[in-house]
Amino acid sequence: MENFKEKTGLVSEKTIFVGGWSPYEPLTSEDKEIFNEVMKNYVGVDYEPFEVSKQIVNGTNYRFRCKAKGVYPGATEELCIVEIYKPIEGEPKLVSIKNVDSYSEQNRQIPGGWSPYEPLTAESKFVFAEATERIEGVVYTPFKVATQVVQGMNYRFRAEAQVVYPGAVPYLVIMQVYKPLNGKAVITSIEKI
Repeated sequence: MENFKEKTGLVSEKTIFVGGWSPYEPLTSEDKEIFNEVMKNYVGVDYEPFEVSKQIVNGTNYRFRCKAKGVYPGATEELCIVEIYKPIEGEPKLVSIKNVDSYSEQNRQIPGGWSPYEPLTAESKFVFAEATERIEGVVYTPFKVATQVVQGMNYRFRAEAQVVYPGAVPYLVIMQVYKPLNGKAVITSIEKI
């Protein structure tokens, strides 16, 4: 699946933090069961998952890398990411389905999914500052944000990063931050894009 990795840029450039996303791995039988339970009622497209990344929250978030193909003559295969949330108690739910070519943007908005990227608000600037207050050695400057309502709020910041040393070249990242209902915002992952 080298082509998939090249298209997403989500390979080894990923920095994992406690509470962040795991690296993509082959699916276990439990992963397949959760995927099949959620997707059994979605018709018109066949989704074939081949890797999964997980994030432990108040339950578990799943990102399934899938091959997707419409169920009609002449349909072409596409690569997509299916995001599923499984609460500690209760049924797993579909959060979003995103075409790999528009992974950073919303391909199909589903209730409970990510909002489109928008300019920062005073609230999102505060959350970003709270989450990054202890970072040293790299300066992050956010310029867009997407949000997702969960047990609290998830934020996906597009930001410029620059290591603090002379001649350092800035680069772009997506920083995910979780802000619980009560408590401080924390960084869950930083991905170079």
